[in-house]
Amino acid sequence: MAFLLIAFPLAADPAADLERILRSLDADDADLRDRAQAELGSWCEATGAEAEAMLKKTRDGVSPEVRARIEEQLGVFERGREVRKEVGVFFEKAALPSVTGKLRVRFNAGVPFPDFGRLPESRFLNGWLLSETEAEIVLLEDDLRVHVRSRKGDFAPESAKDTPPPGGYEKIEFAKECRAWLKNRSSVLSGGGEQLSAITLTYAWWACESGLSQVSAACLERAHQDTQLFVDRPFHAGEASDFMLKWIAARLRAAADHSAAEGLSRRDLLARWKGIAALPPGMFEEPAPQFIKAYESLLEEDALWVEPPAADLARADATTQARYWLYHFRDAVTGEEDGDLDEKDRKPKGPWDHLVALGWDAVPEIAAHLEDWRPTRRFGCGDSNHPEDTCFLEGYADGCVALIEKIAGIEIGDWARQHGMAIGGDDWREDLAKAAQAWWRETKVKREK
Repeated sequence: MAFLLIAFPLAADPAADLERILRSLDADDADLRDRAQAELGSWCEATGAEAEAMLKKTRDGVSPEVRARIEEQLGVFERGREVRKEVGVFFEKAALPSVTGKLRVRFNAGVPFPDFGRLPESRFLNGWLLSETEAEIVLLEDDLRVHVRSRKGDFAPESAKDTPPPGGYEKIEFAKECRAWLKNRSSVLSGGGEQLSAITLTYAWWACESGLSQVSAACLERAHQDTQLFVDRPFHAGEASDFMLKWIAARLRAAADHSAAEGLSRRDLLARWKGIAALPPGMFEEPAPQFIKAYESLLEEDALWVEPPAADLARADATTQARYWLYHFRDAVTGEEDGDLDEKDRKPKGPWDHLVALGWDAVPEIAAHLEDWRPTRRFGCGDSNHPEDTCFLEGYADGCVALIEKIAGIEIGDWARQHGMAIGGDDWREDLAKAAQAWWRETKVKREK
């Protein structure tokens, strides 16, 4: 069954509106009856949770035509419950912020977005408003990431006349946004189809959380239909949802990594990975246990950490200073914009700069982390020609390999190949770390002579 999603203006009295709509449903004019049916759907959206009970009370004592129309609308509520049954467990376990009671907004970032999936010239994005201050706004966006967006800064000149202005936002109707999304079917057919269909299923859940049963049902139905475009065999409804949920699970993993790079607290990151671990089997949950263990370990260290006075740190020996900066190394490297980590004029200097400045005196402490795969906040890339497919959240070991290369002036990969060690394949990061350990064992002996 297809659902009409046409909005009509409604008055503030739900009971009076319903009585008027029911009269139109019994009209002689077929077009008027169809329009009234669409208006009934809009009335249900506007009335919210009470709509279903009110319809059930009115279905007795009406004509067979009107009763059939009411039953059709009640079926939409049932379909909305199917959304919760099919995908609700998945989303509820995923530890995403709830959008119930949240505003859907269109935010003007004031600068173009280079992110995949947005036009380069776009300065606008839609998301759920989680919190705001004068300086920043926190949004849950369609990539399932919680973004902290600045409301102040050097905005692009061409954004000066925008509405809303740079750093500002305007409220949008999520139901209307969903209707536009469903109408523009070409957006799904034009490439990246599986991922865009996964957005449709995400919209179904958000509409469910927002009490938009009709919109939720329509989005779920479209997601089922679109699934058939990307597979060579028919899927039943539940299996189709599983197919889309796997794409959403992949988004959740990517969102956890990107949120780490953007500064989300470790406690929140731990909750994200626990949510991913709770997903049904086959939902890309395999890395979750190691991330859970890693973030629990980092949080234990955080709880015990006592920040020393700056004067004490300045007087400390090289080993103590190296340990200090290696502790902060987990947070200071925050994203790909810091790709040239040893940039001399970067201010203020961070852990990388201080560890490099300590030089060989820091190498023993750095080498001690070459088996430490707990995550930092920096993205690495396995293939610069295909960064979107090979990016990963670097562990301590990745950063320490790079630190050793900088301090010692060597390429660990070249050293490994010269010593008959294989570097490559899916385990190339581990190979580099093992090679760095072998290099240090050899170098340490030479330096001690």
